[in-house]
Amino acid sequence: MKRIKLFTSLFAINLLIGCSHLILPSSPTASQPQESHSVDANARVNTIGQLNLSGYYQWLKGLEPEQLASEVALQQSRKTQDNPDADLFLLLLRSLPSTSIHNPYTAKAMLNQGEFNQYIYANVSPADLAFVTMLRDQLNQQLLLIQANEKTMEQSQQEIAKLTVKLAMYQQANTSLNEKLEQLKAIEAQLNAREHQ
Repeated sequence: MKRIKLFTSLFAINLLIGCSHLILPSSPTASQPQESHSVDANARVNTIGQLNLSGYYQWLKGLEPEQLASEVALQQSRKTQDNPDADLFLLLLRSLPSTSIHNPYTAKAMLNQGEFNQYIYANVSPADLAFVTMLRDQLNQQLLLIQANEKTMEQSQQEIAKLTVKLAMYQQANTSLNEKLEQLKAIEAQLNAREHQ
């Protein structure tokens, strides 16, 4: 009896999943975005429910710099038009190192905003939510590396400053010793001159 219930449940879930693929419009995938960027970008990012965020990210990674700049401008324009999903796309653009607006601090700050987080959880599919969670982890890791690098740079600069001070002291001591040596040579020359008189 338990096997029949399990089989029926699995069959119903598979049927629902299959029907959802028939009902929902297809979302862009990593293979679709090979087209020219001149195709209407709004069709790719119509609504969160129709978008595969990881596919969109992969699509972004395949763009040329001028195409990326165009996509950045498009999403910034959509944001000024109060398009609710523009922030999500700008988040992905800020997370991508090859964009002009790459800024992991800003991207992480966006993910820390309560209202934006609520929007993500309310409007993103479970697969895309996993992608956003992974992105959050990657941004955290990137920020930790940046902070560690900044700390190392600061320590190196402090060490360079200390060494510069020591070098200046040694140069000053060397100059002083050279002056004394010249004075001793002058005294020796005077003594030799007196002896020959």
